[in-house]
Amino acid sequence: MKVAERPNKKGDKIFFYFDYGRKKGGKIATGIFIYACPRQPDREKV
Repeated sequence: MKVAERPNKKGDKIFFYFDYGRKKGGKIATGIFIYACPRQPDREKV
């Protein structure tokens, strides 16, 4: 079992899920998400 992450369609959130394999029910959602930090052009040059 490993914990994996994937962004949503809009790209503003990253969701976490348990990965048990490729079988049916192998990727179980945890309901936990974090907000993705958008890149700011003025912060990239630091």
